[in-house]
Amino acid sequence: MLRVAILESEEMVKNILFILGDILKDEDWTFQYFAKLSQFVKAQQQKEYQILILQDKFDTQRIAGTFIQPYPERVVIFTTLEEKRYEHEVGNFERILYIDRRRLRHEFQRIDPFVRNLLANQEEYFFSYNHISVPLKISDIYYIEKYSLQGTTQGRYLTGGVPPVRFSM
Repeated sequence: MLRVAILESEEMVKNILFILGDILKDEDWTFQYFAKLSQFVKAQQQKEYQILILQDKFDTQRIAGTFIQPYPERVVIFTTLEEKRYEHEVGNFERILYIDRRRLRHEFQRIDPFVRNLLANQEEYFFSYNHISVPLKISDIYYIEKYSLQGTTQGRYLTGGVPPVRFSM
């Protein structure tokens, strides 16, 4: 499930939610509104948010170091009145996006493909065994194939980095 955290004015949150509802209508998502940054800090300890929407007044180095850098899969969207287009120019922070508050619908439609691409493979799969369910991210699931080393020259090097070489007589 996609989790969205929003730190904005109440009026702006209403507008954002109607737009996100249209854009994410086929997705399983939820949101949480925070009036204060301290509320978000407490909630972040309990849940992981994939998208964080903030006012541009929070666009500081301290916020980046606290809420962006430690979460490499999080997408951060700043709402601004200024013309900022840093999406692909911020080095490792291509997950930081800027949208114009005056044209929210247009801006969210503009960044939608980019955000979906960044969030790919973050979907969760619920693994259940003995009445216990554990959420696993799709990107954390690895497929391991078993193969036999019988009949190879590398059969005794099970942990080696050299691929097996087949032989026949």
